[in-house]
Amino acid sequence: MKTKPKILIISGPTGSGETTLTNLLIEKYPQFCRFITTTSRAPRDNEQNGVDYYFISQAKFERKIKNNELLEYTHVKNRDQYYGTSREELNRIISLGKIPVLNVDIVGTRFFAKLFQTVSIFVAPESVEILGERLRSRNPDIFEAEFSKRLDNARAELTREMPFYKYKVTNRQGEVAKALEKIEEILKKEIYI
Repeated sequence: MKTKPKILIISGPTGSGETTLTNLLIEKYPQFCRFITTTSRAPRDNEQNGVDYYFISQAKFERKIKNNELLEYTHVKNRDQYYGTSREELNRIISLGKIPVLNVDIVGTRFFAKLFQTVSIFVAPESVEILGERLRSRNPDIFEAEFSKRLDNARAELTREMPFYKYKVTNRQGEVAKALEKIEEILKKEIYI
């Protein structure tokens, strides 16, 4: 019987530190490779196409949906933005013999859990207030409406989505090294490292 490929999912609300923790993990363990997701949103000031996301237009994203080029996708209604995972990216990482690390939402987490051997970790801030401070420091010019939407999305993720993940790691302000240690403990237990 063929074994399912391993996938690591590290999720969390915007500003929780899931991307930082993913990058630190990949730096330390070469068997992991970040799965770059595709989005229809515009890049932020410090983001690069093909590094942070594959940034494409909404029309091109919808063509990819129609052409069945995406494994799964989500439409964030209150921001009118798409996020998804491409078949091509998954095949690229698996062909390198690496374990893909995905930063996906609950839709992606459920999808990959059905088809692959997964470990899912939800990264949470110690509070929504701290998350708000992180979002403001990361993007001081954020419009109030956008800030409120992101906090509302974070609250929803923390209450409705977090329970579906196998593990939860709290990333306390200024303690990213401790959060990484917790993730490493999980991965040792799950025989990923």
